[in-house]
Amino acid sequence: MTYLCNVSICGFWAHHKCASLPRMVKRMRHKHPLILTNSIKDDHSEHRVCQLCVKHIDTNHGVYYCSSCDYVAHLDCATDKNGMDENFMRESKGKEPAELTNMLKFEDLELDEFANESSYSVQKTKVGEGEIKIPIEIKHFCHEHDLKLIDELENYKICDGCVRPIFPPFYSCTECNFFLHKCCVELPRKKRHPLHQHPLKLERPFLAPCDACNYLSNGFIYNCKECDFGLDVSCSLISELDTLTHVGHEHPLIFSSATNDEECSACNSEGRIFRCTKCEFTLDFGCATLLHTIKYKQHEPGTDPGKFGDPEARATSESARRRETERQRCRPVAVTAVTERDRERDESERVPECEPSCFERDPRRPPPAKARPTPPRETRSTCCCHRWLPFPDLPSPASSLHRITVHRIRKGSTSNSSEVNVELPTTNVAIPIPENADVPIPENADVPISQSQFQRIDLDSLDYDPGTRKQIWEYHVNQRDEIRRAYIKKGPHQPPLETFKKSGKQNRSFQASWYRNNSKWLEYSPTTDAAYCLPCFVFHNPNVVVGQNAFIVGGFRNWKKVGGRDCSFQVHIGKDPNSAHRVAEQMCKDLMNQSQHLQRVVDHFTTEQIANNRLQLKATIFIVRYLAFQAIAFRGRDESFSSLNRGNFHESLGIVTFWNEKVAEIIEKAPKNATYTSPRIQKEILHVFSAKVKKAIREEIGDAKFCIMVDEARDESMKEQMAVVFRYVDAEGFVKERFFGLIHVVDTAALTLKKGIYSLLSQYCLDIQNIRGQGYDGASNMRGMWNGLQALILNDCPYAYYIHCFAHRLQLALVKASKQVVPTSHFFLTLLFLIKIVSASCKRNEQLKVANANEIAHLIDLEELETGSGLNQIGTLQRPGETLLQNIIDGAIDGENRAEGESAYEGLTSFEFVFILHLEKETMEITDKLCQALQSQSQDILNAMHLVSSTKALIQKFRDDGWDGLLTTVISFCEKHRIDVLDMNARYVARRGRARNQPDNVTNEHHYRVNIFYATIDSQLQELNYRFNEDAMELLRLSSALEPREALKSFRISDLCLLVKNFYPQDFTDYDKQVLEKELYHFEHNVVQDPEFKKLKSLSELSQWLVRTGNSEHYKLVYRMVILVLTLPVSTATTERAFSAMKLVKTELRNKMEDDFLNDSLMLYIEKDIASTFSLDSIVDDFEDLKERRIPFS
Repeated sequence: MTYLCNVSICGFWAHHKCASLPRMVKRMRHKHPLILTNSIKDDHSEHRVCQLCVKHIDTNHGVYYCSSCDYVAHLDCATDKNGMDENFMRESKGKEPAELTNMLKFEDLELDEFANESSYSVQKTKVGEGEIKIPIEIKHFCHEHDLKLIDELENYKICDGCVRPIFPPFYSCTECNFFLHKCCVELPRKKRHPLHQHPLKLERPFLAPCDACNYLSNGFIYNCKECDFGLDVSCSLISELDTLTHVGHEHPLIFSSATNDEECSACNSEGRIFRCTKCEFTLDFGCATLLHTIKYKQHEPGTDPGKFGDPEARATSESARRRETERQRCRPVAVTAVTERDRERDESERVPECEPSCFERDPRRPPPAKARPTPPRETRSTCCCHRWLPFPDLPSPASSLHRITVHRIRKGSTSNSSEVNVELPTTNVAIPIPENADVPIPENADVPISQSQFQRIDLDSLDYDPGTRKQIWEYHVNQRDEIRRAYIKKGPHQPPLETFKKSGKQNRSFQASWYRNNSKWLEYSPTTDAAYCLPCFVFHNPNVVVGQNAFIVGGFRNWKKVGGRDCSFQVHIGKDPNSAHRVAEQMCKDLMNQSQHLQRVVDHFTTEQIANNRLQLKATIFIVRYLAFQAIAFRGRDESFSSLNRGNFHESLGIVTFWNEKVAEIIEKAPKNATYTSPRIQKEILHVFSAKVKKAIREEIGDAKFCIMVDEARDESMKEQMAVVFRYVDAEGFVKERFFGLIHVVDTAALTLKKGIYSLLSQYCLDIQNIRGQGYDGASNMRGMWNGLQALILNDCPYAYYIHCFAHRLQLALVKASKQVVPTSHFFLTLLFLIKIVSASCKRNEQLKVANANEIAHLIDLEELETGSGLNQIGTLQRPGETLLQNIIDGAIDGENRAEGESAYEGLTSFEFVFILHLEKETMEITDKLCQALQSQSQDILNAMHLVSSTKALIQKFRDDGWDGLLTTVISFCEKHRIDVLDMNARYVARRGRARNQPDNVTNEHHYRVNIFYATIDSQLQELNYRFNEDAMELLRLSSALEPREALKSFRISDLCLLVKNFYPQDFTDYDKQVLEKELYHFEHNVVQDPEFKKLKSLSELSQWLVRTGNSEHYKLVYRMVILVLTLPVSTATTERAFSAMKLVKTELRNKMEDDFLNDSLMLYIEKDIASTFSLDSIVDDFEDLKERRIPFS
């Protein structure tokens, strides 16, 4: 149905619906009424937009128009009931046009009649400048205590109204941590807002949604009880919706009244948006209310603070402009939210830390939790959107106390549990500081601060001594849960000390028996001599009253109150099931039980899904273990999918998926943010392996005495690394030398090394007083008698006897002996010269190999040489060298090469060179047995001393009886290879002529026998006697009575009693010393005379035999002496092997390896016999316990 004008020449017609439109409408968002107009004749603009929906409008047809503001709107938009001023429409209904005209005279209609309604009452005032009364103490409706005005800068305080950092002036409660900006205090109690037709009342619920930005807020909310409508403080301040000028965009923005949610150009989230009138740029309420300029800790010196938007840098095309808009408009939030820790996180393990305007919204994010009673203030946190973070419900009794952080959840979002259970990340964003407010935020703030304020914590380097460790609240809020897990996983710090420090008039002390009765929570600090509680420390509230801090901060040391009816330990635990201690214990269980965490409750995974998740992770674990065992690099230069070589890890994973279709299918369907193949995941798995290996070694040591062996070396990146090896006897009587890690030290000073060693021992509850040996090389910083490492440790533990490495001693003895005799020293210089000539050219090196192979083949054909290696071939090396040098001489072009060749040839074919060559061959054959034995990890010091004695005896025998045989061998060799043989009775002539100081009566035989043969051997014997002086080692002399071969000759009971008295008094009580002699007599009669005992050859075999036969239980004191002597170090060969492994792992191409990564890699490579015993399932379980995971594994 239509209506036509009666005047035929007019031609005006209208639909029935349009003819029924009201003459005047009033929108809440505009202060003037809008008049129905057929057309705007004077408006010829082709780009006019509706002020309500921000879409094109044709002003040649009917519109609603405000002539005062040049405000125009579509008919449908203006008459939409949403946003209509119902009071005005009710009053204007039925009025005549003249009356409506009178209503139009009120051009400045008051939008908010409640603007002067205060939300506080003044308690005290003071007179300021200009006789103005300033309220200095007020009573606010939202707080039970009075608030006082503060005009000083406070650190890391948050306003409880707008949830932004406090800056002066502000009001503070003197009785609790409650703060309000002065401007937040002055907010009206009631107000109107153009987004809602009813008045809004200011309230402070725990958690409420904002209907403008669709985010949950934990601050002030303007709420309408009648409609369940609410606005947070930030959104309520945007009262002008028709024109919003934002620094992030060059054009004005208008709020769109469209009922359908639209996409924000900044964050790609759907919601109620402001639309640009000239381009397609949109901005939702959440992004529009972000601060324009922020100060943050991550800000680099020399650059401007992060600013929202830079309209000058824009792309021309629509797609490019869109991408550029997303990048440029949200730069400050991106700088705030994306920090160094995020950049290190691999894409496969990463989701946006929150949902600010710089990140794309994850549709799988769980829905917001229901509001519940307000938790303690210290458990609340904030997001980069300046709202308090919600705290979802947990199914555990302690859920109200446990800090589970959910970030800025968009209202109405859903969770897709069929795909993946997304981990709720912790906050790692900076709190934006209001413009021109310089508010410092210290590191121990209980609010999120910039990532630059904290570094990633190495969990292995945490201080586990309860007397010296940092409190949990001193760490960054984003790190606390991970650190809590590390402490819970480690367990209470219970050092197994034999004696505890005594204090007080009655000399009371801590008792080791208390560990057994309170094994789950009781800790002891030798540093402060005090007891502590682990669960209470892990979930310590810094605002707790002082009386409850005894077992957390100061430590408990009133030992007389332990035990009895009013035992302080039982008082601390409490009888109430809701006592602070029991709640803390429950919180520890809740934290480690990921199955009851929020995302596991929201997302229900089937048993099959969990099994697939475990299989997916097992594939990664299997490859990490394989690469670590082989010391192979993990990463590749280009790991993109288009790369032909993605690195060893991904290529190995490709092999696994190629042969296992199920694994391939699971990995293919895995969420892209939970593939668990990133470099960070690889390192975490490697760390889990390393931690389990160290834990196994620690359990293997138990309470036994041990020895430390230390050496230092530089790695490929020129870092000084200290290798630590423990030597001990396990429960089965076997001697073990276990590598326990590398420690990066800034220098090799003895004090620095001591601090590194003590830190490692304290971390794994290894008592310094249990050290019974030190094994180092002969460097001054190690063996120094006054300030060396061994002296510093001896000061703390007088029974940690220092043993200079036997292998190093042997090396020093042989090297020094070779330099003391001039002909022998000249022989080694000639060898170095020969090596230099041959290695100077690849061609010469190949010629030497070919000549050597031909010579060996020829000798084998003649049956003059048996197939073999090493010493079997030493005599055949002369002929290939001669051939090569002759080729150099004949083929040399310049005189320098010819001279070098002739000089080397002359030295190689001399009788003296051949004589010393065979002499060194014979002596090295004798010392080779000792050298090889000293490399054994299970070698005991008594057997090593026997080998030293036998080596010296054999060298002495060779000196006495070996001259004739050696000379015969040398002459035969020279004749065979056409080398001139000297007449032994002729006068010796040196240097191709007679020297001035040469005696006339010296024959060749005298020279070679006395000056070379005797002199070389005597020099070696002298050095061996000096460096292996048994007379100076009373400890070894007394200990030798335990050695089976010595016991069979004469079981010296007096020496063993003296050994205990002089060297191990700490390990035997007075009663033990009294019964020791009787036990030794029984041992001699029952054990030494046993036929099986006579078959034993070393102390280590005795130890194993005693355990195997059960005699270790029958003769405990004797067995204790045996393991104490076995604990003494022999050589530091294990530390040298560690450095050899380090060169394999940290190569020139991997010279940027982190210390933790290097340490973990070496633990698996060196101690692979332990690592190979761990099942993949156990690694999965420990990996899951490290921190919250995005998908469940159990």
